[in-house]
Amino acid sequence: MDRSTDRPDGKFDGFEVDPTERSFTLREIALVQSFSNGIIQDVKNITLQSKISDHTELVIFCAFLLAASSDTTRDLMQLGHERVDKMSSGVLSIASLSDMTGIPRQTVRRKCVSLEQKGVIIRDQSRLYSCEIPSFAIEAILQQVGAMIKLNARLSPTV
Repeated sequence: MDRSTDRPDGKFDGFEVDPTERSFTLREIALVQSFSNGIIQDVKNITLQSKISDHTELVIFCAFLLAASSDTTRDLMQLGHERVDKMSSGVLSIASLSDMTGIPRQTVRRKCVSLEQKGVIIRDQSRLYSCEIPSFAIEAILQQVGAMIKLNARLSPTV
């Protein structure tokens, strides 16, 4: 497994990784299961309801979703508001998308052209791409997050 976060000192992104000394609770396993199910359901819903046709395009769309949610969170915090009528558009360059996803720049460029032709993303004059996140994608994710919160509360020990 060759990932940039794997390190020879046995750490993974700052956490000790020693599977022989780690056990998992029912709550942790149930949350992992719920999270995995949520990802699969969200991927299925997004691909069925949008014009995204392959997994690489879906990963690129998810990068835009992350950028949009990060920008919206930042905007809300700076303004001191708790609600927003619409998410910010995720705005990313080919280089940023490649860095975020690990997909080679030339592949990102081709997939962005494809997504632009399908109307999923828009390219501006400065060669940046933006993506209006569809409300059905946000709703699907929020439903999965809500289910995970309920599951966590149900399985958490009471004090």
